[in-house]
Amino acid sequence: DEHLEKTTDTADFGRARGDLARLQVTLGAAIPALRDALTSKNEVRIARAFSLLGRIVAFSRLSRNPELQKAIEPALETYLQGLNDTSPEIRQEVLARLDAIPIRRADIASALIKYLERSNPADEDRQRAVTARAAQAAFADSTPGMLDVLKPGIAVLAKALDSPDAEVREAAVRALGYIGSEARTTDDILRRLARNDSEATVRKTAENAIKAINGIAKMPPPPSPGGMGGRRL
Repeated sequence: DEHLEKTTDTADFGRARGDLARLQVTLGAAIPALRDALTSKNEVRIARAFSLLGRIVAFSRLSRNPELQKAIEPALETYLQGLNDTSPEIRQEVLARLDAIPIRRADIASALIKYLERSNPADEDRQRAVTARAAQAAFADSTPGMLDVLKPGIAVLAKALDSPDAEVREAAVRALGYIGSEARTTDDILRRLARNDSEATVRKTAENAIKAINGIAKMPPPPSPGGMGGRRL
């Protein structure tokens, strides 16, 4: 616990960067053990397992080595289960990382859609989920299968356009812009936001999304993902 508290993702990865083959072997042994730990009834043990999985998943952001990223994928599959956990702390930790993860983007987007479809998630959690989904949607054109995953979530994003939270509205608008012409059903709402939203950033993002949906211009790149970056979990 003290190590995770005081040591960043970047610092941890730096210790293993010089021997990625050995790191892959270690992950091959560690990930199944962490998966088994999640079956425990001990809440502290479960929380630790998710924290360690999150640290492993973060390594995918710090290296573009394809073999290492492949070795990390099973950790991500298990980590996404945290979106279903009863602990709000675990859900928030998972949501806070998913915008910056560069592997299995379609799987991440699908998991976030299912999360958002649930009834009445906490406002803070919804904001994180919509933001993470918008960050992943930015890769709709370059990630195989991503558009097919995003289309069923258009209704969820349309609902988020009425959120009282400006960050949720802006993230939902951005995600719709990345989806493009498939999101044309939201054009009227986006035009209303472009004219009348109380936040200038939402109005500007809505203008960009309208252009993207109607094929006039590409949606601008998203802000740099926040995730947990090099910070502690």
